[in-house]
Amino acid sequence: ENRPILGLPGVSIRKDDGTIHVDERVPCVNDLNMLPFPDRRMVNYKKHECILGSGGLTTTILSSRGCPFNCRYCFVNIRKYRLRKLENIMEEIRQCISLGIQEFFFVDDLFNITKKRVIDFSKMLLDSQVKIRWSFRGRVDQIDENVLEISSRAGCSRIHYGVESGVPSLLQRIGKETDLAMVRRAIRLTRDFGIEVSSNVMIGLPGETPDQTEQTIKFVLDLPTDYLQAEVFTPYPKTPLYEDGLKTGLYKKDYWREFALH
Repeated sequence: ENRPILGLPGVSIRKDDGTIHVDERVPCVNDLNMLPFPDRRMVNYKKHECILGSGGLTTTILSSRGCPFNCRYCFVNIRKYRLRKLENIMEEIRQCISLGIQEFFFVDDLFNITKKRVIDFSKMLLDSQVKIRWSFRGRVDQIDENVLEISSRAGCSRIHYGVESGVPSLLQRIGKETDLAMVRRAIRLTRDFGIEVSSNVMIGLPGETPDQTEQTIKFVLDLPTDYLQAEVFTPYPKTPLYEDGLKTGLYKKDYWREFALH
């Protein structure tokens, strides 16, 4: 619109005199239903498939923003959890179907905020007779037989669980608020209903010993999981675990700040 950049909310620039203008007015979008759908035709979407999927056209989709939990490793710094209306999500799904896309991966930081959320979405799919395959990232403490039975009938093909560690004391240290019994039960039930499981773990959490690393490896290998995603723990900036490392001298300098500046 040929408007000056200076003064746009959330945009920081170097001014003509060399000084830096930082605009911290980044508005939080409360009503996600007001946002337009991403125009997938702007990329060659027909090349997008999921290595874990059925082999057909796949897209990612977002039904919420934010996360109300306080995992100490997580870089999601917006706790205000906002949901799109189910009708709004269905409208985007139908738009994708018109493009030939039949498989969807919900990449919300937390899709199953409640059991009811998943059940209501599944009911809407069944009532509308929309035939798709879908998967999501979720917590093990919001899973039960009712959720899995109806979501399986509605086309849910895979759930990605954040297992994180097989050591109870480490789960407490990182603020996960789950336990190993929850993990075992959720994964066993998920498999019982014919839904694939991807288990995600982190290796090298703060204070983790070699024996505890082996304990995590043994724990996840004993799970009836279809896929395992293991990552080396990385302290992200502004997270509680990163700030702990700065205070205790674990790192000699704020390396994320150094990275950003250079």
